[in-house]
Amino acid sequence: MEVFERPVEEIMTPAEEVITAEPGEPLSKIFSKLERHGVKEIPIVDDGKVVGMISYYDVVDAHVADVSNVKPETVMMKPETITPDALIVEAITAMLDSGLRALSVVEEDGEFVGLVTEYDIIDVARESDELAKIDAREVMSTPVITIHENDTIAKARAIMRDNGISRLPVVNDANKLRGIVTTTDIIREVIKPITRLGKMDRKGEKVPAFGHPVKNIMSSPCVRAEPDETLVDLCEKIVENGIRGMPIVNKFEEPIGVVTRRDILRKIPELMRKRGVFVSLKGVDDVDDFTLVILRKSIAAAVQKLASMRPSIEAVEVHIKRYHEEGNRHKYSVRIHVKDARNVISVKDHDWDLITAFKNAIRHLVREILGEEEKEETVRRKEAVKAKIKSRTS
Repeated sequence: MEVFERPVEEIMTPAEEVITAEPGEPLSKIFSKLERHGVKEIPIVDDGKVVGMISYYDVVDAHVADVSNVKPETVMMKPETITPDALIVEAITAMLDSGLRALSVVEEDGEFVGLVTEYDIIDVARESDELAKIDAREVMSTPVITIHENDTIAKARAIMRDNGISRLPVVNDANKLRGIVTTTDIIREVIKPITRLGKMDRKGEKVPAFGHPVKNIMSSPCVRAEPDETLVDLCEKIVENGIRGMPIVNKFEEPIGVVTRRDILRKIPELMRKRGVFVSLKGVDDVDDFTLVILRKSIAAAVQKLASMRPSIEAVEVHIKRYHEEGNRHKYSVRIHVKDARNVISVKDHDWDLITAFKNAIRHLVREILGEEEKEETVRRKEAVKAKIKSRTS
């Protein structure tokens, strides 16, 4: 999985190429930017710092009939940020945890330097040897939810909302795949004309209403895949066609599942966890080879100890920073983050000697982990007592 252990800065879009908006910009102008440039997320940047993120779908879901004077703060989300030296797998985890499809990349001082999206990750995932060994049936969503081509657009929208999905394979009477209808189709063909968002005026055109059949707005034919195609094959189709997902069909052209970009992303951390504790070491460009060898051995020993104390550990990140030069020596700052499925434990220490700073940080980390274990044991005991009391009173 080495492709996902590369730094985010290798795949991000640099800040100067990112479409952004400013606080106070009318929502209609932001929506126009989203549509004109074909992007689904836009960072709100104030004096070089990211203060929020607006999604295409958030603007539409606001259900504002006249957005010409609405400020972006109305629908703005708190931005999820990541540093340029963070690994791609960390970006994947952050996206999955936050539900966002794009992360703002910032330096430690908060300066906005780029944007990394789901699409960027899927693009680089085409190089993964591990994903080339996994087929679509392993990650596809089943049972598949479909809609008949003569069902209404309103019904499609309701199904999407009720099931938290953004696309529906469209079938005919024989359950053969006829096309696909997505949230974007409904927005573009129905909601946008109705609410008159943006500057495009569709006067004189017949605008499909929610009562019309989905076949009027579906994409047909649509991109599809077979269950034995690999995730790399699917990534290729997603990138080549600029789509977020596709139906999986059997030999009779019947939909049997759906795979989205997010389904593929979820598989990547799972594969990396199977390799054991994931360890990343950053900021060692200026560390001499002799010290680096000692540091790596110290990290390996520490990870083994930490994993024995807390078997649920999934990843250990070590960040080294050199600063405060005095003569021929420097002070070193060592930050360590330990992640598991429950939380993140972080510690920091510094010293004139890098190895000493690392060992001190590990000692702090051991104390933190022991403290977390005690807290969790206390919670378990309280829950056990509550369960006993409940069983006695029931």
